[in-house]
Formats: sequence, C-alpha cells, structure tokens
Amino acid sequence: MSAPRSRKRTVGAFGNRSPKPIGFVPKAPLPREDKPGFRIRHDIELGEKWKRYTMETGLLKGLIDAKPVGPKAVHENRQAIIGATNISQLMWNAAIKGPEGEEEAFKVISTLRHPATKEIVAPPPEECRKLVRDLVDLKNRLYPGEKKQIVEYEREFDANGVFHFRVNGQDMNPQGVVRPEGTVL
Repeated sequence: MSAPRSRKRTVGAFGNRSPKPIGFVPKAPLPREDKPGFRIRHDIELGEKWKRYTMETGLLKGLIDAKPVGPKAVHENRQAIIGATNISQLMWNAAIKGPEGEEEAFKVISTLRHPATKEIVAPPPEECRKLVRDLVDLKNRLYPGEKKQIVEYEREFDANGVFHFRVNGQDMNPQGVVRPEGTVL
C-alpha cells in the first residue's frame, strides 16, 4: 500500500502517470512464434552454396531422410547431422584457407572420437588425407571463386525433425581493400 504523501505526486488511479480514457481498448499484441528465432545475420547466397556442397559431399546421405523411431534414435540422428555439418564447415573453410587449412582439417579429422566411449574413430592417416583432399577438391570444383569462409552457423530441428540452418560468412582476405598510408595494423 502506498503512503498518502506519495499518492499526492501521482496522476490517475493507483499512481498511473498516464491514465487511459474510459472505454480504452488496448491494441491486440502481434502474434509471436513460440520458438526462438535465429540470432545471426543470414547470408542466403552462401547458405545455398554450402547446403549444395554439404549434400554433394555425401556426409548427410541417409541422415536427412531417415525416420528414426524413439527418442534415443532421434537424438543420435540429430547428433550425426550436427557432426556432418561441422565437418562440412571445416572442409569448406579448409578449401578457402589453402594448405594450412587442409593441415588443420587433417588434424581435426584424424583425432575424431566417439562421443560416448571417447575412443578414436578416425580412419587411418592416409584415408584422412585422401578424404580432406577429395572434399577440398569438391568445394573448389563446385565454387572455384567463392572466398567467403563460414564464420558461424546456427542449426535448428523443427517439430517434424526437419533440419534448418542459417549461415554467416565473411571474406577473410578481401581483394581491393587498401590500407590508408601511415596506419599500422
């Protein structure tokens, strides 16, 4: 309960400083989606290119169309899709970075571990190098002039199990950018 002194400084009933006229009907709120939206800026062109590249790699073969039964199978299928897209992102960026990116991708691929047992599930080193070379060549064949790296991406599974994602990319070495004289980076 408010004190009589504070009520003297207010306007309207119960201290409302902006009273509404009698008969006032507030505007109906806009409909909201129940799910949270994506937080990152979406590069549609890069997203379409990356989607096509990911499908061409064959990493998602059998995962997208699968109809898993049971919560454990659904969870495992989603984890496999997330892992495949992570590898696809790694290979896309390795193709843009060049030899140092390929070496970085090889190190990551050769140390892959099973999430539950923590044992190494990576193929032998020769096969890892061949896989990295093949996937980098595929990206360079599909999009030879594409220099945007995938900086981040968000993924989401809707209620029907459909996989959605948004990609944010950035050209790490833009051509034609001139540094002003006298600046030090």
